[in-house]
Amino acid sequence: MTGFGKSEAQNDELILSLELRTVNSRFLDFSSRLPRVLISFEDEALKLIKGKCIRGRVTLSVKLDYLPGTNNEMLLNQNKLKSYMQVVKAIQKITKCSDSPTMGDILRLPDIFTAENESDAEKVRTIFIDALKSALDETDNVRIMEGENIKVDLIQRLSEMKGIILKKEQKQQKEKQQMQRKREKQQRQQEKKKPKHFVKKLKVISKLVLLFPYNLVENMDIYAHIVVVEVL
Repeated sequence: MTGFGKSEAQNDELILSLELRTVNSRFLDFSSRLPRVLISFEDEALKLIKGKCIRGRVTLSVKLDYLPGTNNEMLLNQNKLKSYMQVVKAIQKITKCSDSPTMGDILRLPDIFTAENESDAEKVRTIFIDALKSALDETDNVRIMEGENIKVDLIQRLSEMKGIILKKEQKQQKEKQQMQRKREKQQRQQEKKKPKHFVKKLKVISKLVLLFPYNLVENMDIYAHIVVVEVL
């Protein structure tokens, strides 16, 4: 189910802005865009997210802004940079290519920056985790509200469908009654069109058959009965 959560946290040195988005998916699919200093806490963030989201596509975005006049708590990891540059020189030698990485490429290298000390990293972790928990609660509330809205919409649609079916059944019943009345009317009209003397004749013949002896009636022609009746 779709959801959205946003949270901001601040201390004396930085401002952290966090956004969490979820959309429908069969399985849990997590992706993140984190500053380098927060990458080491990604597994902890995923564990919190799994506690709230069983499935869905979850996107976590975090932005860090350090306040003016404060140490940004980031140090260049010179050893890591030297290792990267050695790899670059090896690639240049093998490929005989003189292209070098740009400053933007270098700044995007993993683990190129580190926190000044463990206590600084812990401060960043604390503010990050607190902001994530707040965004997860907001996302959960949004998903619950969406579920309630879907429930109301489904109930309304089912009610409309029930009304349509009821009207259809009433119409069919009315048409059935009209057809029944029409057939009864046609039957009455057909009975009125029959000659009256024909009906009388049949009644008299029935009486004559009852009056005559069985052996006599058996040998008589039915038309003789009719002649007798007509003469009478």
